[in-house]
Order: sequence, then structure tokens, then C-alpha cells
Amino acid sequence: MKTHIYLNCVRLKYRLEAHQTFDPSEISDNLLLVLAVILLVGAVIGSLTSRLKITAIVGYIVAGVLLGPSMLGLVSLSNFEIDLVVNVTLAIVAFTIGISLTRGLMKKLGRSIVFIILAESLGAFLVTTVIIYVIFRDLPLALVFGSLAPASAPAGTLAVIHEYRSRGPMTKSLIAVVGFDDGFAVLIFVLALALAEALHGGHVSINTVVIQPLLEIFGAILLGIVVGFVGTRIARRLRHRDQLFLLVVTSIFVVAGVSILLDLSLILSSIILGMFFSNVIPRITKTVNRIFENMLLPIYIMFFVVIGSELQISLLLSMGALGIVYIFSRTLGLVGGAFTGARLGKAPKYIQKYLGWGILCQAGVALGFAFIAAEKVPGHSALIITTIAATTVVFETLGPIGTRFALKKAGEIRT
Repeated sequence: MKTHIYLNCVRLKYRLEAHQTFDPSEISDNLLLVLAVILLVGAVIGSLTSRLKITAIVGYIVAGVLLGPSMLGLVSLSNFEIDLVVNVTLAIVAFTIGISLTRGLMKKLGRSIVFIILAESLGAFLVTTVIIYVIFRDLPLALVFGSLAPASAPAGTLAVIHEYRSRGPMTKSLIAVVGFDDGFAVLIFVLALALAEALHGGHVSINTVVIQPLLEIFGAILLGIVVGFVGTRIARRLRHRDQLFLLVVTSIFVVAGVSILLDLSLILSSIILGMFFSNVIPRITKTVNRIFENMLLPIYIMFFVVIGSELQISLLLSMGALGIVYIFSRTLGLVGGAFTGARLGKAPKYIQKYLGWGILCQAGVALGFAFIAAEKVPGHSALIITTIAATTVVFETLGPIGTRFALKKAGEIRT
């Protein structure tokens, strides 16, 4: 031990004698320091935006942009590190959505949720496709962007709900909608993209159009059920909260890891896992919510700062008319579709008017879809990726503000 301390002192003396100066870029190579900077700066800027009556989520994203490669360069994570933060966050968020969707809640929400999910997804697809086709007269391009429009980002919506500790019918409806619409978004994306590929001169097979999307959706559901069944069997024998917490975290990681391995929907499989736990063992809901309550804030800060660090603000300058039209048409489709679905389902008036504003967030799923679409419609590949990357900056910034607006209009904000 003494030898180790002596050697460290010698190294320090050597550096001082050599007049070596501190290089800020060295922070980016130290993962623990990077995480500390992320949490500190994210929390400070998040609290500032919260005081300005703008959700703290926007502050976290701004912190990410500030710390990211495009500005200070203090946060420059590897693809593995980014994937780890993003996938763990999405899995935990999706699981917490699932444990909130109890049998009693779904029965209470009734058919209105089914109508809302169908209408907002189809509304986003149809409105975006039609408007882009009318303006640009390119049907394959219109179908591609229409197929991307229904994809949402549940983490943004859930983070705002967690920040303001909101409770009530609007909150419950938002949780259910962002929880289930991704499954329907996958189906719309695959079918519309297959048509766009055919019109673009590509080869479309029954495997691409039917088998793959069904495998992704039902495979995710089956995975969540299987792991949930095994997990609940074990959970019944546990008496201590720390044992239950370990079981839940292990189950989440198993589902997330297998979903990534088999190219299944990580969000859908994690939601099904949470639903299985909460409906088979109802006592688990309060326990797990209590455990995750204190964990979610640092997780959300890390997630949105990392997302912000990957956003390239310069893309906004090259977004062009197509990006502006896409933002407008997707917003119109989601808000109008949610209004139509809520009205058909006889939901309360304030849900009809404002729920659509709470589901505007769009990020990782849409970007993943965009890369797939770029391969299938190579003639528009650069335009697709650049436009969606740019509009993601907008939706990840305005989406949380829209969620806060919806919750405030519903009178469900508590802090």
C-alpha cells in the first residue's frame, strides 16, 4: 500500500514539474466523471427550465446539447454506452407503464382507449401521407413519412408525468396510449413501407409484409408473458422487498436483452411483463412503484442528457420544407386523431381536446424506422434520415411541453 501511494506521489510530482495542463477532453474518457457531470449539469439546467414553467425534460435535453460533441464535447459516449443507457431506461419506463395498466384501470378506461389508439395512429399516418403527397407529389416518399408518423417516445411523456406527480383520467389515458400505440405503429410502418418499396421498384415478399411484423409483435407479447409467468411464480415465495426488487430488475433485463437479441419490440415486451406482474400479483404494484420512485429521476436525467448529446442542432438548418411539413402534418394527425377517437369512445371533453398534445414525443423508434426505410427506398435515403434526425430535435423538445400543456388543461398537475 505504501509503495502504491509513493508511486502516485511520484507521478503527481512529475506532472507538476512537467507543467502539464488539464485537458477538459480527458473527462469524456472517464465514464464515472461523465455520469457525474451529466447528473449535475442536467439537474441544474432542468431546475432552471422548471422554474420558467417549462418542463425539466427540456432542460435535460438542453444540457445534453451543451455537453455533447456539437458544443463542449464533455459527453462523448461510445455506441455501447449510449445503447446501454437508452435500452435500460426504455425497459424500466415500459415496465412501469405495464404495472400501471391493471385490469381495473383498463376496464375503467373502456373502449375509449381502443378508439384513441386506433384513431391517433391512423390519423398521423393518413394526414401525413396525404399532405406530403399533395405538396411534393411523390407517393413513395409520402408513404415513408406517413409510416414514421405514428411512432412515439413513451419516455418523454412518462418523465413529465413523473415530474409533476400528476394523477387523474388524463394521466391514466396518456399512460395507456403511449404504452400500446407502439405495437400498432410497427404494423402501420411495415405495411406502408412495403407499399412504398413496391412503388419504388423494390421486391416485396409475404415474409416482409405479414410474417415479420407479426413475429415482432406477438413474439414480444409471448416473451413478456413467459418471463412474467416465471417471475410471478418466484415472487409468490418472496417475503423481503429487496428480494422482490432483485427479481423485478432481473426480469426486466432478461426481457430487454432477449428482445434486442431476437429483434422484438423491447417496449412492448417490457409493458406486457409489467402488466403480467401487476395483474397476477396486485400487491407488487405499490411495492415496485415505491422502489422505482426514487430511481427514476437520475435515470431520466441520464437518458435525456444522453439523447440531447446525440442531437445535432445543425440539422435544423438543413431540415428544409419537408421537415416543416412533416412536423405540422404529424402534429395535426395525432391531435385530430386523438380527438376523433376520444369523441367516438365518449371520453370526457378535456381528454378529447387535449390528449393529442401529450403524445407528440418522437425519438429512438422513429430513427430506427428511418434507417430501415432508407434501405428499402434508397432513392430517398439521405433525405429520410436527415429529415427525421432534424425533426426529432423538435419533437423531443416540444413533446414534453405538449404533455405538460395537456396535464395542466386537465387540472392534474400536482407540483
